[in-house]
Amino acid sequence: MDRHFAPGMRINGRMNFALEEGMQEFWIEAAPRDGADANPANNRASCPIQIGPPSNRDLEIVNLRLASEPVGIAPGQPLDIYIQVANRGPADVEGVFDVAIQGVEEGIARQSVEGPLRPNETRSTVIRAHAPANLANGLSLWAAVDSSNAIWESDETNNYTRLDLSGKILPAAPPPPPAPY
Repeated sequence: MDRHFAPGMRINGRMNFALEEGMQEFWIEAAPRDGADANPANNRASCPIQIGPPSNRDLEIVNLRLASEPVGIAPGQPLDIYIQVANRGPADVEGVFDVAIQGVEEGIARQSVEGPLRPNETRSTVIRAHAPANLANGLSLWAAVDSSNAIWESDETNNYTRLDLSGKILPAAPPPPPAPY
């Protein structure tokens, strides 16, 4: 969390509330003594915290590819992106988690996946998205499972992977000839 407060501000206080087991969101709000910044959005910060024993669930992306191999990829072309997720932990993953793709024309494309996902079980989904309009710098897709941290996991580092499709980009079409006079 990268939050900055002004010099001279004091943060003190006491929390006295019951925390439920699982993933919780913790908020802190600070106000300068002189009231210099009246916008409360500038004085708030939050971060997720885990309450309870370590988790025995662990989601991992085990396969990321295009559902069918196109000859080439053109700007704006529809892409069916196949993602396979596994539960590497010894406990069931209950509830709903998301799978997200970044690097597509839509910005981020998401699909919800519903549990339960048993230990060592995999679940596959296909997300339809479009190649970006500008492919001059190549095409890399990033996939994330449970990017919203809805599932409390023992290892969050294996929730992301990348697929480089730069070698599949079709050459740009030549500009049309000038119109005759």
